Amino acid sequence: MTREQARQIVIDGFKRRLQPDKSGKGYICPICKKSGTGKTGTGITENPKQPNRFTCWTGCFTNSDAISITAQQLGLHFTADKQNNYEVMKAVYRQYGIGINAVDGTERPQSHANGQGNINTTLKVNAPQSEPRADYTAYIKTASEKFKGSKAETYINNRGISTRVAERFNLGYSENEYFPNNERHPALIIPVGTSFYIKRNIENGARFSNVKGGASNLFNSKPLTNQQNTPVFIAESAIDALSIIEAGGEAVGLNSTNNADLLIKMIDGLENLPPFILCLDTDEAGDNATEKLKNAFKERNLRFIDGRFIIENCDDTDRKDEKTKLKDLNAALMKNRDIFIECVDMAERRALNILPAELAEYEEQNAAGYFAEFANNIKASSDIQAIPTGFDSLDSVFDGGLYSGLYFIGAVSSLGKTTFCLQLADQIARQKQDVLIFSLEMARSELMAKSVSRLTFMNALNQNINTSNAKAVRGITDGRRWANYSKTEIELITQSMKEYESQIAPNIWIFEGVGNVGVNEVKEKVSRHISLKGRKPLVLIDYVQILAPIDIRATDKQNTDKAVLELKRLSRDFSLPVICISSLNRESYTEPISMRSFKESGAIEYGSDILLGLQYNGMDYIEGEKDAERLKRIREINKINSVKAKTDSGIDIQLKVLKNRHGKKDQTVNFTYYPVFNFFSEQENDFKEIHIQTPFDINPDNVM
Repeated sequence: MTREQARQIVIDGFKRRLQPDKSGKGYICPICKKSGTGKTGTGITENPKQPNRFTCWTGCFTNSDAISITAQQLGLHFTADKQNNYEVMKAVYRQYGIGINAVDGTERPQSHANGQGNINTTLKVNAPQSEPRADYTAYIKTASEKFKGSKAETYINNRGISTRVAERFNLGYSENEYFPNNERHPALIIPVGTSFYIKRNIENGARFSNVKGGASNLFNSKPLTNQQNTPVFIAESAIDALSIIEAGGEAVGLNSTNNADLLIKMIDGLENLPPFILCLDTDEAGDNATEKLKNAFKERNLRFIDGRFIIENCDDTDRKDEKTKLKDLNAALMKNRDIFIECVDMAERRALNILPAELAEYEEQNAAGYFAEFANNIKASSDIQAIPTGFDSLDSVFDGGLYSGLYFIGAVSSLGKTTFCLQLADQIARQKQDVLIFSLEMARSELMAKSVSRLTFMNALNQNINTSNAKAVRGITDGRRWANYSKTEIELITQSMKEYESQIAPNIWIFEGVGNVGVNEVKEKVSRHISLKGRKPLVLIDYVQILAPIDIRATDKQNTDKAVLELKRLSRDFSLPVICISSLNRESYTEPISMRSFKESGAIEYGSDILLGLQYNGMDYIEGEKDAERLKRIREINKINSVKAKTDSGIDIQLKVLKNRHGKKDQTVNFTYYPVFNFFSEQENDFKEIHIQTPFDINPDNVM
């Protein structure tokens, strides 16, 4: 703030603290406390020719200003010593909540090593300050005396502001004032201190004009220094500030959005600031100034709220034309006075209950504050395509394929959950969509061999080659067997390997883990992939219960809960699909799969967007079936499927949609699973009637 602004704050604060004397013409002396209490009742009086200078008639001081009197109250005195005067000014300013370092032109005297002051240093904040460059005290007084019964009084009353409030701020009237374009009009005179006033045209033509030669300042800056924690409204114009005061609040008027910087500079020199309520106009200039002040208040850890809802609440008509909407506080007061007063009171109550600035913005975090972002996201989503899984029936259930979110898939041991997810990943990679696989149990080579094995089987079927030429995993990875393969077998394997290398492998990254891969490592690799490739991948984790623990001291359940939470955050923050394979509890081996089947199911059940389960066909309950009968039937199903897994027969598998946050649940997709060849076939597709011509490579060592 400027020295004049600091001086004005001291003057205003000093006057507020004065108590009237018995005569009613002066004040009780703040030094002796006796002047003004005697028989005559005369205390200290203000010099009518030199406003803001006072004399105590018992002799405490003569024609002294507020700074000198305050220093005297503190037992301090100005001398020829610059360091002393600096400390005196600092003490005086502190009495009125001003930090001396924030006052323009203030220099702390430099000291030599011997402690003597530097004679070349100028102390700019010195003893009693000089008068302002312009003093309009007499003019303001004359204008104020003309206010009662004038056009200005009628004008201000018509704007909803009472004569009582107008007189409190010495509003005045001038019959003939210059305005831009050499116009002359009768004007409302709004004083701002003694060195500046605003002329408000009360006829047609230019609205405002600032006095020439005055020092621009804020209207009614006194509330900034109040120590009662009373909320202070920041309004754009003086009339807007008067509107708040009319409703019972305290307000400061910027007099222009350009004075936002002036307010920021002023508050930097004040301590114990009150909560602020920002109520600038709802136009572009007001919006920009409001954002500037919000940022400044946040940086300084000040309390504030946006109070422009006052204007909106008073605008009770449905106006679509921006030109006709209410834009300022005074218009809101005139439109609906009762609602305006209620809203001012509501804003004060809100402001008194807000937290420091870093949390105060909570008020702005309601759904309305994010509606524009919400609408933009909808618009942007028109360009976002689902990722087809390669399983048409599954894509139908998922409304086109995979979207960003957290997917879980579970099944009992050896039912093919890894194989199913790997096939899905390969089918997605074939579409040139990147996939990151975090394999925490199986080696990279095993997964690649599974993919090639599946391709040998599919290519044999597509080319009408005897499926005995297709190979299981061991038949591909054991190089010793290749010497005994036929030309057809070699060509089929070679073709499948080339197909995997050229069409699938370029878009798949497989990261092996041996207990050292946790959620943080997953996040790091996903972030690095996006940074390097510029594309968002599908993420597959096999499986979630063996991720490295986040906290080695926590239980397995606690670590699983934390992992699910972090994986959910990963899918949200990067806006990509994350598929996690999960183990199931032991009860699931004899019961239909459900949400309670999932090991550590609490976090998985509530954290997942889509929850899937694989089970043998026939696991569901049959109405009227007794427990003993059911157990016998389930044992038979398991026995039959165990044999099928080691022979040329496919196993009927059901994929159950147990939870679907954004669509239908309780859906079932039917597959036939060929464990030997790591292949899932949709029962509706061309492979529905698959018959392997002859058994081959079938022994427990070949089945993986």
